[in-house]
Amino acid sequence: FFLLKISVEKRKLFLEALENQNVFVRNLSHLPELRGWIRITIGDLSTTKEFIKRFEKVAKYLVV
Repeated sequence: FFLLKISVEKRKLFLEALENQNVFVRNLSHLPELRGWIRITIGDLSTTKEFIKRFEKVAKYLVV
């Protein structure tokens, strides 16, 4: 897994966009020490490659 920090303003839109790509992540913002972070867990190489394709489609929501 890896952690990704996302601003409050962009988090909801980004999470919804990931869900639309059937990518489900865990929002860790309810934990004070991880406020603003999401956890992304991926599996083997083929799963990782598929995640990268889907992530690239929604990465535009992270641009400042």
